[in-house]
Amino acid sequence: MNSHSTFSPATQRDVIALRDAAQSSDYSYEQVRFLCNSIGPRLSGSQQAAAAVDYVKRQMMDLGFEVKLEPVTVRHWVRGQEEAQLTRYPGQVPGTSQKIVATALGNAVATPPDGITAPIIVVNTFDEFDRLSTNTVKGKIVLFNHPFDEFAALAGRGEQAYESAVKYRSQGPARAAEKGALAALVRSVGPGGSRLGHTGTTKYRQGGQRLNWVW
Repeated sequence: MNSHSTFSPATQRDVIALRDAAQSSDYSYEQVRFLCNSIGPRLSGSQQAAAAVDYVKRQMMDLGFEVKLEPVTVRHWVRGQEEAQLTRYPGQVPGTSQKIVATALGNAVATPPDGITAPIIVVNTFDEFDRLSTNTVKGKIVLFNHPFDEFAALAGRGEQAYESAVKYRSQGPARAAEKGALAALVRSVGPGGSRLGHTGTTKYRQGGQRLNWVW
């Protein structure tokens, strides 16, 4: 607060006290942790989204606020069954396969009933992908294998680490589709130790092909 503030000294002291309390408390972090880990993914229209609204309402009422909920109608996307596996790979034991933990991103296009089976092309960056010809990509599954920088995140540069990796989620599938890929996989945009894979939506280009893809 500066000396020219229009607030009274008492109000300024209260505001400073609130600021200091907020900076020294883990209350906000614990609320976010519970919403993300215990309630989990909260897609619009889902049971978990409704549970999150109810949880926040109860928390605010416990703090003494008067809370009123209003009904809202939204278009929503429903996550279906998710399954992925390696069916052919180096060193494979005959008659076996390996499951992959995968989560479909919001607004993703469903695969056909029988799924998709195709060779995988692995790229780490868009520069690597851009060097591939259309003939190389066509009919394949593209894996954007760009890692989340956990060291940067631990050093307090979480936003930088996220921005560096999330572009493969938002842009990757559309770019793969332009070269004729059947589907796209995107490495989770989060620490390797996370129990839940990071999900979000992707950006389809206007008039462009929409891929069947998973995370």
